[in-house]
Amino acid sequence: MIYQIIIAIGLMLLTINVILNLRSLRTPSKRARVPDPAPLVSVLVPARNEEENIGTCVKSLQKQDYPNFEIVVLDDNSTDRTSEIVETLMANDSRVRLIKGQFL
Repeated sequence: MIYQIIIAIGLMLLTINVILNLRSLRTPSKRARVPDPAPLVSVLVPARNEEENIGTCVKSLQKQDYPNFEIVVLDDNSTDRTSEIVETLMANDSRVRLIKGQFL
């Protein structure tokens, strides 16, 4: 009987703790303020033989609405058309850069 009371009190305290913590959490605003000028954000995308995915990945990153960012794709010695696809995307968007990896 005493154990049930201790467990019930513990669960009540845990519930109160969870409720108080949830109340103190802030929900981020949909339009967060960006300082002016916005700091540069670099997104590094490591890629090796990602011919099928790299185009979709970079195009998705290009849709971001942050005003000052760059997309840096690190091609880790791909043997497929990964770097060619990124170079095509670079021609259309100055925010995209390609770095070709070197053998160690």
